[in-house]
Amino acid sequence: MQDTGVPTWLEYFLSCQAVISIQFVTRKKTASILSESLFRININTIQDYRALLGNPELEAIAIATEAQYHYQITRECLLSGKHVLAEKPLALSSDECKDLIGITKTKNRLLMVEHLLEYHPAVRKLKKLIDSRELSRIY
Repeated sequence: MQDTGVPTWLEYFLSCQAVISIQFVTRKKTASILSESLFRININTIQDYRALLGNPELEAIAIATEAQYHYQITRECLLSGKHVLAEKPLALSSDECKDLIGITKTKNRLLMVEHLLEYHPAVRKLKKLIDSRELSRIY
C-alpha cells in the first residue's frame, strides 16, 4: 500500500471485499483531507458518533480519536451491539479495559485493538522471510 497519509487500518479496510461503506465522525476539514487522499470512495461525515449507534445496518465501528475518549466511545458502541476496532491504547486504565472485555463477553461482540504496524508491508515481508526460514533460524 502506498503512503497516502491515511491510517493503516483504513487502508486495510479499503482492501477488504467486505467493506461496503465508511462513515466518518469528524470535523469537515478532516473529511476533506481524507476525501482528497481517498478519492476512490465517497466519505460521509457526521459530527456526533452517537448518531451511528442506532443504525441496524452498521455492524462495526472503528474508533480513531484522542486516547482519553477511547474508553467512553468504545463502551457506548459495544453496549449498542456494535463490533469495535479501536486505536491503541484501548483505554487509559486496566480497569477500563477489563470493563470493555466484560461487555464484549456479555454482548457477544468482537473488540480489537489496532496495532499500527501489524499490516505494514515491511512487517508482512519480514514475517514471510522468518516463516520461510530464509533468514535462518531466529531465536
